[in-house]
Amino acid sequence: MTTVDFATFCCTKDIDRLHAPGVLEASVNSHRYQFDNVIVIHQRCSDKLFNKSSLSNVRIVTINNYQVDNILTDFNINPVNPLGDELTHGPTAPHYWKWHVINHLTALRNSTSDYIVFSDADCYIKEQGERSWIDIGIDLLKRYRDILIISPSDGGFMHEAKTPEGYRLTQNISQQMFLCERSRFINEVNFDEYWDGNMDAVGGPFQEYYNLLEGRLWRYMRPRGLWRCILPTDIVRYWHDGWH
Repeated sequence: MTTVDFATFCCTKDIDRLHAPGVLEASVNSHRYQFDNVIVIHQRCSDKLFNKSSLSNVRIVTINNYQVDNILTDFNINPVNPLGDELTHGPTAPHYWKWHVINHLTALRNSTSDYIVFSDADCYIKEQGERSWIDIGIDLLKRYRDILIISPSDGGFMHEAKTPEGYRLTQNISQQMFLCERSRFINEVNFDEYWDGNMDAVGGPFQEYYNLLEGRLWRYMRPRGLWRCILPTDIVRYWHDGWH
């Protein structure tokens, strides 16, 4: 039987919002899917109290500051990155690269599922058809090995190619919400792929992008011809509330 985990994240300023009554539950339940585990990563908030979820399968994983570089090196990422520090404005900035990368890596290490849905804490599924977008996404990941991740529709139109079904394919990566095959991320993806410093990713993203998780996926995917597949709005639409 195929297993699927759900993973989300929060830092100090968002822990109260994520754990407000019903918020985590609503985010998870919006997918209309029976997840095997709900993994919640707490980053830089080990001293914060929070409301216990009514979900029975929630696992809270706390990242302490002393663990950060070890998490990175576990995935062969060099924690010494002066250019990354410069481009993402250091540890007090909202897009500091280490804070963004370690969330997903920690979830990968704490999951044993076949697939994982990663979701920012302020994202949820707004609408979807009768069949779960996750089941559709798993079918696509099995069928097309040049697709690395599946995303629900963002309401946009960007694409560089399409699947035979007409679904958009792009190397413009967003880490807000996506589905992946866990073992492939663990065993195949190089999260520290060489980058020549040229800010030439499709879509012209901001400078921090190239060292965040999404930019690191782009760096890995581009030379290998891999894609992010975006499902159309008539299958699924997600929403970003924008807590930040």
